Amino acid sequence: MFLVNKLSVDSTNSVGLLINIQHQNVGVQVRIFLALVNYHVDPNKITILSQYRAQCSSIEKQLKDFGFEHPNVGTVIASQGTFVTC
Repeated sequence: MFLVNKLSVDSTNSVGLLINIQHQNVGVQVRIFLALVNYHVDPNKITILSQYRAQCSSIEKQLKDFGFEHPNVGTVIASQGTFVTC
């Protein structure tokens, strides 16, 4: 199961996206991230949340291997109370 939530759309059609994927295969999260980037979504406005730190580390490593220096990846618990601006 995966969920892509549109966080906000401003007057310039800038979209912030939050990816919360509950799936064992971290490749799914990476493929969705890359697909969004291919659709011209700013990678800095995409946040990937996972249940486990080990998955976050693996996702972050894979995205860095694709050339994304600072991907927004974190655990669901760590993101609680975080305000995201788009």
